[in-house]
Amino acid sequence: MSDGRSWEPGHDGPLDKHSFLTAMAHHLGKERGITASKLVTFITNKPSTARVERQLRELIVQLRNEGFHVCGYPGTGYYMAKDDHATCITARSQGPVTINKLGVNMPLIPLERIEKATNKYANGRDMLAHAVNDMQIELLAVQNKHLKEIKLWARKTKTAEATLEALVKDNPDLFTRPKTLIISGIKVGYKKDKDQRSAKNIDKTIKLIRKHMPDQEEVLIKVEESLIKNAIGNLDAEQLKLLGIKFIPGKDQIIIKPTDSEVDKLVAALLKETKKEI
Repeated sequence: MSDGRSWEPGHDGPLDKHSFLTAMAHHLGKERGITASKLVTFITNKPSTARVERQLRELIVQLRNEGFHVCGYPGTGYYMAKDDHATCITARSQGPVTINKLGVNMPLIPLERIEKATNKYANGRDMLAHAVNDMQIELLAVQNKHLKEIKLWARKTKTAEATLEALVKDNPDLFTRPKTLIISGIKVGYKKDKDQRSAKNIDKTIKLIRKHMPDQEEVLIKVEESLIKNAIGNLDAEQLKLLGIKFIPGKDQIIIKPTDSEVDKLVAALLKETKKEI
């Protein structure tokens, strides 16, 4: 039971609608965004955990469904929109109004069941977006923390590489037999490139092969043949039958495609950054 005192953020408070909205009153606009971990600590006055952050994301989805403008992006964290026209992750609908809500104990009709399942899927995508968003925010913080030192050593390494390359270039006699040396785990020296043959004018070379070496035409010239699908698509049924081409009508396929691309952009961006680091 309550002791009558008003709750204040940072005083062992519960993570619920009231505590969240009270805390977010301090974070209006993207310039005052806050990460999920800091928000949990601010509200509960305890270190953040993955379980509590998951509860936070579920609460945010619930509030968005109720019409609260809770925004969140990598680089900004979570914040409340300053006005109703501010752009942020779209809130989901409340879900289908079923006959059961009117007090009649009847099963959902198929369309209503599909609406309910779609709403559950949409909320799942929201949770995925929040999870990826939170991870990006934390990764960005870690990256920024080490970026200065990484750039420093990248410049020093590049300079050292240029110096080493110049020394090897000026002393080729040191790399005759063997052509390479391994020093401190680095292979240094010379490596011969593969021999290449370059035909500046391919059409002319093909004509010369047919003129001077006709017996080797099949060995030296590659001929590729394929059907032009767009042109084949313009033929009628009679023509297709003459050519031995079977017409296969397209079938309806199940489509479950979000009309927004928030999750796709976040995941794609995350994978892109991961590939760069590798």
